[in-house]
Amino acid sequence: ALSAPDGGPVAAGACTARGPEDLSSAVDRARQAATEGYRHVDETDAWALLRSAVPAEGARAFDQAVLGRLRAHDVRNGTELAHTLRHYLDNSAQVEATARDLGVHRNTLRSRLRAAERVMGRRLDEPRTRLELWTALSLEPVRCHDGTWHT
Repeated sequence: ALSAPDGGPVAAGACTARGPEDLSSAVDRARQAATEGYRHVDETDAWALLRSAVPAEGARAFDQAVLGRLRAHDVRNGTELAHTLRHYLDNSAQVEATARDLGVHRNTLRSRLRAAERVMGRRLDEPRTRLELWTALSLEPVRCHDGTWHT
């Protein structure tokens, strides 16, 4: 059984009703799940559980440690290097796929990646760097659009 970050049980599920005759029992199961702390199945995967366990203060500190210099550079220069890195990492570090995704030439992308490495003082071919960047960028939904963090 899964446990929520607060130690309580996590209930999740999907409707398995195959026809109208199954709806009544499906509704009964849904009502019971709701009283037991129901979470949508998308919220019970390992990544969602990790994200929900990271307090906003910790996410903010991690983001600053990993992306602080890059974000400051983006603000100062009107660049989108953090955004570029997110797409690059989401595309498994594939230059061609990322360039297509961003709608830029592959040489433009390579130039942005070199700039990001220079600003961060880190190399993108190091697995730990990619892991830390991807994690920080993936915790980003905890950030509000105005740059503040959810508490």
